[in-house]
Amino acid sequence: MQVINFIHQLKLEDIPEAIQREGIRSLIDTLGAAIIGHNTKLSHIVNEYVVATYGGKGGFLWLDGREVSLPAAVFANGMTTDAMGIYGGHPLARGTAGATLLATLLTTVTPNATGKELLTSWIMGFEIAFRAGIALNKRDSSKAHTACTWNIIGSAAIASRLLSLSPSQTEHALGIAEYVAPVAPIPKTVGYPTMVRTGAGWAAMEGVTSALLARQGFTGSPTFNIEEKEVADIWDDLGQHWQLSKSYYKPYTVCRWMQAGMDAALVLRDHLKEDFKSITSIKVHSFAVATKERNMPMPKNTEEAQFNLKFAVAAILVYGELGRATTFEAAFKSDIVAHLYDCIETIEEEKFTSIYPNQRFARVIIKTYSGMTYDSGDIEEKWASTEPPTDEELKEKFRALTKGELSEKRATDLEEMVWNCISLSNVSSLLELMNQPNLS
Repeated sequence: MQVINFIHQLKLEDIPEAIQREGIRSLIDTLGAAIIGHNTKLSHIVNEYVVATYGGKGGFLWLDGREVSLPAAVFANGMTTDAMGIYGGHPLARGTAGATLLATLLTTVTPNATGKELLTSWIMGFEIAFRAGIALNKRDSSKAHTACTWNIIGSAAIASRLLSLSPSQTEHALGIAEYVAPVAPIPKTVGYPTMVRTGAGWAAMEGVTSALLARQGFTGSPTFNIEEKEVADIWDDLGQHWQLSKSYYKPYTVCRWMQAGMDAALVLRDHLKEDFKSITSIKVHSFAVATKERNMPMPKNTEEAQFNLKFAVAAILVYGELGRATTFEAAFKSDIVAHLYDCIETIEEEKFTSIYPNQRFARVIIKTYSGMTYDSGDIEEKWASTEPPTDEELKEKFRALTKGELSEKRATDLEEMVWNCISLSNVSSLLELMNQPNLS
């Protein structure tokens, strides 16, 4: 089976240098999300839960140091990485995979594995996950699936490779994973945002569990999102064309649907000649799924904020960034943000809806008491695959996310190890930096 061979036989030398580089970039980007997620209430809850509930050995809680069972660790670490949601994904898969895959990768890889093996497994996992997502959306286009429904297959693929499953066992692991995949409708988590988020931790836990069961002889059904004839074209060029080249990055800690509106607001921020109190109207035109909210109240926590277009636009206008937990905390208490929030009207723009999900655009129009009108024009979101961030921009983002979360030396060491991971003879030091308690 082509997919099974790809999972187990892929070597770094088979991967074009540009894709190797993209893998490194996405790895450092997702690692930053994991670090900033560590001090969230969500992360504290899941860490204490797995310590209290799941004993065992084999996995460590990141920046915590406590050892638990492998499935428990990947669950907690996946939820931690997803907590602030500031990592990238794929437009046609319609979601993100990094939190699930990073939890699987850094929890199942052995300390004596080389940096080449780490990077190869990471890139392989993305190729499997993204294609599974594209296939799922093709097979079942009537539903909006949360990413955990498909990135679990990428998790099972990484675990099968790193746990040295046989080809037959791997085939069963993928089938088990698809069968037990969380079926989480994304409209629900958008309409009622809570800590369940994208279900990244559940996808990682079940993906790894599927591999562990298959290794013991447990059998699974065929993987429809890989084996069905109607999706065969999605897998035909596996190993020749790389879906990672189409991935996007996120500069802000909110759902990607909101980010085009934020970029449009930033265009106007530098041109506003009056203070924010003078604003009477803010109209945000964007595609349908971004503008569906109608009367959502002002958010009180990061979970509510990350799917709220009105909050995202109001906060970015005031602060000029929305990446750190401290900015969220300030925004929740800000009278100016609350005033702008009440001024905002979200409007679906058909021309933007018609090109979604391939492209995400928005337009913001601001009016003031004095009669001034500011119009951003049509703005595509920042850091789409067509205009990705530079290496330096991603490094700056990583440093901004880790500042105050890790000591400067620890953050620098992590950054350097990831950027130079191909030269690592083993990943023990990298794992140690992630697993040891965070004493900053």
